[in-house]
Amino acid sequence: MIKLSPPTKKGFVRFSIRVIYKGKAITKNIGIKVHKSQIRRKKIVNHPYANELNKKVAEELFKVRELVYSLGAGIITFEEIKGLNKGLKKDLEKDLFEHIYNTKSNSAYNIYSTAIRAYKKINNQKKLQFCTESLNNLILNYGGSGSTINTYVASIKALNKEAYRLGLVKELIETNKLHKVKRSLNQMTTVTPEEIIEKIRDSKPEDYKHWVVFVFSLVGRGLYFTDITTFDINNPRHKRSKTGVVMLYESNRDLLRHLYNQLDISDIKRGKFKQSQAKKSLGLKVARKTFETTALGLGIDKTIRRQLLGHTVEGIERHYADMNNEAVKARLMEAYTRVLEELKIKEIMSELDKKKGS
Repeated sequence: MIKLSPPTKKGFVRFSIRVIYKGKAITKNIGIKVHKSQIRRKKIVNHPYANELNKKVAEELFKVRELVYSLGAGIITFEEIKGLNKGLKKDLEKDLFEHIYNTKSNSAYNIYSTAIRAYKKINNQKKLQFCTESLNNLILNYGGSGSTINTYVASIKALNKEAYRLGLVKELIETNKLHKVKRSLNQMTTVTPEEIIEKIRDSKPEDYKHWVVFVFSLVGRGLYFTDITTFDINNPRHKRSKTGVVMLYESNRDLLRHLYNQLDISDIKRGKFKQSQAKKSLGLKVARKTFETTALGLGIDKTIRRQLLGHTVEGIERHYADMNNEAVKARLMEAYTRVLEELKIKEIMSELDKKKGS
């Protein structure tokens, strides 16, 4: 049977399942808490996710009935059932990410995980808690770029809604009380091939590994850290982590492989490496903006540029962009090669190889 706890001071009620078997009682907390005004005849009503929560209650009831049948058949003992429920506590972060892991893509899971780490760190949270004040603290004090903060804010809001839908939290973040994310001017920074060559020439030998990452990002058409660490050099296609858009790499394979073989992926995954990347060479946003600006200067079509960079194709065009079409692939790869030539990538590689040998 469904059992409701006494209302809290704010009127919230917790759901659990209680079974009486031969005079013995078993109670299972199912991790759902809603306001008493949203309950009618032990059903959840007037709740934005009433259907999902009622479905979860029904699933838990079915599981408990199976245990009772197993108990009656002698498959499991009463003490074993009590042991299954002993110490069962709701863990917001664990339960939420278990749900995300099972329902979302790997790229979405990685973005959400990164956002939560940043959110907890800047708010000194040992255990995850969602609130408007904490998200505002992230917006106002996180040291990243405006686009990064926007990504984190969107992720936290999405996770908060998922937790609310699952009954893991009782309140939503008040989006109308959030501060606006400031756009930093340096996001539009680009560099010329001559500037890249000069900076490589003037850099220290120990900074070589950072320049390899930058040039690989540049040649890879503006890849960020997550895409570099998940890049499969043997696959001519890469699904961009942020958008899920497929990026085609059928040409310039030797150049990509030459750079990729010099990357230390385990080093790139470290936080300190990311923090020092822009100081030791140039940031990966600069690589992306430089590639895009160069393509624009060559007059390359907007749709082609978006596909090269792994942007989501806008409008009706997204229904007709067939990357398996040979003519489309040829046009994409021709534009790719033109941009690399304009970037004087051979001269950059020559200077980079000199730095490696120094």
